[in-house]
Amino acid sequence: MNFMPRILIGQILIAVGLASTPVCAEPRSDIWAPAVSLLLPGFEQWRQEEYGAAAAYSGIWLGGGLLASSAKKAIEARGVPEEGATKTGIDSRDDTERRYLLGGQLSFAAGSYSALHAFRGAADSRREDGQYEFLREKVTVQNTVLAPFDFGYLARPTTYIPLGLMGAVAVASVRLDVEGYQKVALRGSDYAFGGAFSHLAGTHEEALFRGWMMPLMREYVGGDVMSNASQSLLFALAHLGSNSIPIPQLLLGYHLGYVTQRNGWSLGEAAFIHTWWDVFNFLALYSRREVDLNASQRAGRTVLKTPALNLPPISLVF
Repeated sequence: MNFMPRILIGQILIAVGLASTPVCAEPRSDIWAPAVSLLLPGFEQWRQEEYGAAAAYSGIWLGGGLLASSAKKAIEARGVPEEGATKTGIDSRDDTERRYLLGGQLSFAAGSYSALHAFRGAADSRREDGQYEFLREKVTVQNTVLAPFDFGYLARPTTYIPLGLMGAVAVASVRLDVEGYQKVALRGSDYAFGGAFSHLAGTHEEALFRGWMMPLMREYVGGDVMSNASQSLLFALAHLGSNSIPIPQLLLGYHLGYVTQRNGWSLGEAAFIHTWWDVFNFLALYSRREVDLNASQRAGRTVLKTPALNLPPISLVF
């Protein structure tokens, strides 16, 4: 039976009530819906009646905002001087400042997770139209969040080589004698904050850059190399520090994009590398402190020397 008779028979069956009219869902937006969800976590999930995910993203966003806001009020109440303070405060060992940073990262992470969720739903809805056929692997927020605990990735050269490099730089930065700095013992709170912050940064930035931006550019700009180069440039610019040239961040971003494409666009290995890269950075960061009294008094807190491959955090301001 050729194509036209099948259409006619189908229409006759629908007319007499023996078949139902096919319902074709419209393709979801792969740009504005993830973008709005990034700013208002849970937005697209509420629209799609995915109430569990929507409540989780919105709840984390609000909880992080409340945590950051309360910490900011406490900081302002005690009158921390602004002169000499760092741009992000990530080098502070003060627990209140750390709560402020962690709250901001929680809110930002909720937005990135919601954007990834919205984008993958949109990509799935567009596959019938021939779009996003390269997205073979099933990518979920849950798998991305759990990826840093899958130590099987350490068997891959694409994982242990960059992490070995970062580990060597971190150890060298701690062991090297630098005038004006001294070694200090790590505290339990250093491990806790460094681990939590690294996990949030490592997973939500992968969701944002390699989970949404890179496949979006792959679909509309074209080519694995072009999309990877574009997202790695955005990644480097997002981590641009006040006194840094983000060449290491550019190279790391490209490598994370490369392993993501190589793994069928799965984010697991990239999230593992990114998270533990940040962990090494934090351990090195909090293993030294500045002993220049004048500088310490100006900043009103302990100021720490950062490793050369530091990734400054992307954070929200409350």
